[in-house]
Amino acid sequence: MKIWLQEILACPIDKHYPLELLILKWETITEEIEYFWKTYQDKNIQEIEKEDILKISEEKNDIKVRDNIVLKSTSIVEYLKLILESILELRNVKDLTDVKFIEVILSLLQNIVKEKIEATLYAIPNEKNIEKLKKNFKDILPDLYLINKIKVDAEIKEGLLFCSKCNRWYPIIDTIPQMLPDKYRNKKEELKFLKTWSKELDEINFLQKELAPHKIKAKSNDSKN
Repeated sequence: MKIWLQEILACPIDKHYPLELLILKWETITEEIEYFWKTYQDKNIQEIEKEDILKISEEKNDIKVRDNIVLKSTSIVEYLKLILESILELRNVKDLTDVKFIEVILSLLQNIVKEKIEATLYAIPNEKNIEKLKKNFKDILPDLYLINKIKVDAEIKEGLLFCSKCNRWYPIIDTIPQMLPDKYRNKKEELKFLKTWSKELDEINFLQKELAPHKIKAKSNDSKN
């Protein structure tokens, strides 16, 4: 599952949105995610442009943009607003893997990157020179590259989606979110899933919630109940 999918999924029982996403294991290898991170840190514009993620065109005194998050060519103002909305959705994402720099990336996207994009967005109405507008946009290319790579290219192998309204949880198994009505769920397999990841889930007190439709007890004294 890609992180962007969390933006459109709702609980099939009560239609609550957004769902919380807990990441337990990455399908994408760590080295690949590290490469995204290094390219961003190095501000490697040449490499970013070579990947051709952002499609940019000029139209009169405006710039239109599309990428792997905003699929339709959109005026720069609306495009940046949509990117900010996508960044805000990361509030509902928690990485529980041992890839520690992922939490750093998620925090950076929600703070520094968000602030840079907001500053660019607020400056646009006062900027009538297309060349200066293009330069302002180019300054945030690494930030836009990083959000695209994390949201669209990085794949989650194991995780779960959680509805805070009805306390239902839905496992992500082998990259596929298992979002079935209660009567079609496999209790034995899902309890096994919770037990497999009990250490990671217990660290954030997830197992202490009144989970539905089934749950295991939180661990006590490093032993499973």
